[in-house]
Amino acid sequence: MAGVLQSRLPTLVVIIMTALFFAVVTLSLIPMPRQAEEQYSVRSRHEAEQALREAEASVTAAKQIPMPAAAGEQTHAAVAQETSEPPPSVAPLLQRQQPDKVALPPAPDMAVAERTPEGLLPAIADDGRRPWQVYARPYVKHNQPQIVVVVAGLGADRTVANAAIERLPGSITLAFDAAWAGRDENLARARQNGHETLLAIPAEPFDYPNSDPGPDTLLTSASPKENLKRLQHSLMQATGYVGILTTTGTRFLSVPKTMQVMLEEVAARGLALLDTRITERNALMEKAALLHLPIAAADFRVTSDLSEMAIDQVLAQAEFSAKKTGQAIILVNATPLAMDRLNHWLLTLPNSGIVIAPFTAVLR
Repeated sequence: MAGVLQSRLPTLVVIIMTALFFAVVTLSLIPMPRQAEEQYSVRSRHEAEQALREAEASVTAAKQIPMPAAAGEQTHAAVAQETSEPPPSVAPLLQRQQPDKVALPPAPDMAVAERTPEGLLPAIADDGRRPWQVYARPYVKHNQPQIVVVVAGLGADRTVANAAIERLPGSITLAFDAAWAGRDENLARARQNGHETLLAIPAEPFDYPNSDPGPDTLLTSASPKENLKRLQHSLMQATGYVGILTTTGTRFLSVPKTMQVMLEEVAARGLALLDTRITERNALMEKAALLHLPIAAADFRVTSDLSEMAIDQVLAQAEFSAKKTGQAIILVNATPLAMDRLNHWLLTLPNSGIVIAPFTAVLR
């Protein structure tokens, strides 16, 4: 028996040593409770410090934006309320602005209209007058900085459209979507309240047809004849507007050949054009100059995805820019929040030296 044990002793020793080795390795891989807690604490502290550094950097960047005192106070108030109050509805569009005493003549003026079997189209009068001149809001240029505010996206939401027409001062220019421009006599009511009006034309975005602006959308795939037909049908939806714009045509405006059809028709009909700057690169300004087409471009945009504080900052930047350069153009997408912040900002302007001008006052 002793001999057997002696002969197998090396094997047993190897087995025992191997088992001990794996036991030690396994135990070393299991973190002790205190060690795990310390590792978690260190990681959390590093993450918190990184978040704090990012927040401080954001605050520092925001402070670099020049803001007049009144607008800055509004922004700080907005920050304090943003986490506790829901976005406002348009219902309290809140405080009616000072009424304008400018009365615009009713439209259409048949001297600048062409009668067709489908409806009226704008046209240049025999004496050379153009619709953008005939339908313009009277304006005397001041020796003060001026800001043009164009509120776009009006039509489908009646509450927002009615608030813009009835509550905003007549010096604010209103842009109605072509499909809704004539419904409820939107443009006629807007002119009765002193507003210049623009017509928003549906045009192809980059993600078409996932995003579909609706009937009569101008398409890069359509023939020039078809796009002209669609454009004219949109122009027939109302009368009394001074010009057009598009807030959807990111792809359409990127193709010069298709864009040319629109520009030529707008120029031939005596209308003006607002370049909404929805694409980084387009040749609107250059091509419009070749056609002697009156045009102006938006300098600042209040889009539908901006927060309350961001909207206040855009308006403050526009005010600062106007004081520095003499004028600025703001394009505001008509959401309830944007309308609310615009209304509050307008109430501060009488003490700022800024004058709100109609769109036609800055045409080239």
